[in-house]
Amino acid sequence: MMLRQRLLWGAAIWTAMIGSRSAAQPRPSDDKALAPWVEKRVQAWQPTAEERRIDQIAWAKDLRTAQQLAKENARPVFLFSYSGSEERENAMALERC
Repeated sequence: MMLRQRLLWGAAIWTAMIGSRSAAQPRPSDDKALAPWVEKRVQAWQPTAEERRIDQIAWAKDLRTAQQLAKENARPVFLFSYSGSEERENAMALERC
């Protein structure tokens, strides 16, 4: 199947899922019931523990702290550096860390 067809099928399925979900929870007509309804929807859309696995990473504020934690726990350090600029869109690709 071509990529375009897959994308169209995916979009159709996603639209059907969203449409059926919103149809199952109709918006209340009175203002007093609106706040609890919104709160319930917000809680339902919160990410699950599996979706929040990135929070388990031991983030460090600076390189020295990261190196100290890595040494204490016998773990590697992953360093992400962004050296771009606002003037040029592709500055990150042109500059070196």
